[in-house]
Amino acid sequence: MKIERLVLGAIQENCYIVHLDEGCVIVDPGTTDVLQYCLEKQLKVTDILLTHGHYDHIGGVDALVKEYGAHVYATRDTMHVVKDEVLNLSFRHQPITLKSPIHDVGDGIHIGSEIIDVYETPGHVIGSCCYLFEKGKIMFTGDTLFAGSVGRVDFPGSSMQEMQQSITFLKNLQIDCVVAPGHGETTTLEEEKVNNPYFQ
Repeated sequence: MKIERLVLGAIQENCYIVHLDEGCVIVDPGTTDVLQYCLEKQLKVTDILLTHGHYDHIGGVDALVKEYGAHVYATRDTMHVVKDEVLNLSFRHQPITLKSPIHDVGDGIHIGSEIIDVYETPGHVIGSCCYLFEKGKIMFTGDTLFAGSVGRVDFPGSSMQEMQQSITFLKNLQIDCVVAPGHGETTTLEEEKVNNPYFQ
């Protein structure tokens, strides 16, 4: 498994391209620059995973679906966020709502031979989730968990109580994996259990 990171937009959102044998999975395509990159590299995009529905994580979705016919996956609550300019925060900038069909991830999905566990982790916004790629031992945490910090909880649809519950859930996971967050640098779950003040 090969993973590329693209840092996109004014607030430096991390978009990840996961290369599998069957094609590429895009995690949080924040702008249409992702499409341009994929076309230049002649990549085959089969699937899109959304960790949550904020505008800086979804801006490239419709363009990728139009070009590749990719399948989009998200939690049920995220399906509402991406269609609401207030919840997805785009009302502050250039309002967007997704038109592409979205599939409910439930508690896990299979893409090709890859098993992907889905952990719902609301707090930053309703519908937030983390994706654990079991074979690659990497978890995409969106804006739930960062290196040394957690996501903001002062937005529409945010909840400090739910964030605390989500962090407790992650803290209790008995796995060692790379953490690939929605902003900033990668870390590991073990490092965060030791050093992240929100885990204490």
